[in-house]
Amino acid sequence: MTIQVGAFTNRAAAVVLRDRLALLGVSTSMTKVDGNGSNTLYRLQTRTFDSLADAQPTLAKIRGMGITPLLIGNGIIGAATNAPLSQSPAP
Repeated sequence: MTIQVGAFTNRAAAVVLRDRLALLGVSTSMTKVDGNGSNTLYRLQTRTFDSLADAQPTLAKIRGMGITPLLIGNGIIGAATNAPLSQSPAP
């Protein structure tokens, strides 16, 4: 699973958050997603984690910044709030 920290229309804003996360030891990659016309987005995502348990320390750091990240993969797609998360069974 991957943690998406944010998606920005402004590249500079994505860079600022990427740098703030790096200070906390959270490594992210920034991907430019070209949309129609002015709909370009810059997504910040973490590395891939093998399990939700492996992702928890990184999720805690991100939540500590006041950010609600998005979990993608392994049967989970949704906002990672402070509520306990559980994995959905694979279809």
